[in-house]
Amino acid sequence: RDGCLKAANLGEDADTTAAIYGQIAGAYYGVLDIPASWRNRIALRSLIKTLADRKKNEDELDQRVQSWTIDHPAEQIVEMMQQGGVAAAVVANAKDLEEDPQLIHRQHYVTLQHSEIGSHGYENFAFRLSKTPGAPRIGAPCLGEHSAYVCTEILGLSDEELVQLMTEGVLE
Repeated sequence: RDGCLKAANLGEDADTTAAIYGQIAGAYYGVLDIPASWRNRIALRSLIKTLADRKKNEDELDQRVQSWTIDHPAEQIVEMMQQGGVAAAVVANAKDLEEDPQLIHRQHYVTLQHSEIGSHGYENFAFRLSKTPGAPRIGAPCLGEHSAYVCTEILGLSDEELVQLMTEGVLE
């Protein structure tokens, strides 16, 4: 109840934010935890009263949400939802993540050399240890790129055995 009231008092499009908050809270907590005086005043109640109603009317409901959200930047919607107590975040694509100020600050991406595509961004470790910080050191290998090394240096095969495996197509 408190979160919904906060959302309703945000100003600007607060009624829409409160409506979305109410829908999410209703889905999370269940309809009986919404005060009866509020349930009776829900806009579009007939469209969302039951799961069957929501399924039957999902195209209209999606269109209504889309028509509101299309005019607002995702970050603004998220901020409004969060101010209303809703756990919300922007759904980001790869470019968004690469340009995210927090990920840049945390050095989430490192640039490494790849044997075929050259300089390429890779995700760093999600954690940092104080005594052994670590980080990726080499780019992702190509298929079979280290087969000769593994066969001779780790498995101890001779050069002749390696050539035989290669001739027989075992390492393809």
